[in-house]
Amino acid sequence: MTDTILRHPVSGPSAWKARDFAGDWSWIRTFSRQELDELHAATEKLQATGMGPEEFRREDFPLPTPGACPSIDHGLHRVFKALG
Repeated sequence: MTDTILRHPVSGPSAWKARDFAGDWSWIRTFSRQELDELHAATEKLQATGMGPEEFRREDFPLPTPGACPSIDHGLHRVFKALG
């Protein structure tokens, strides 16, 4: 992590405040039972490796059903490329 001092206001989609989302539930995702089960199993396997959050990659978090959790990719896109 770096200790960068921002010298200009943050702008763009990542410059939001909580009030911007008041009453907007479009960003909330409800997972199906299958998605939750697969996420839980993958999390247990990952925890057993002892890797920390900075160490694991997508390959280390296998989901048994290809495309079973498309919301993960969508959520990652929103965090890293859109809302921050």
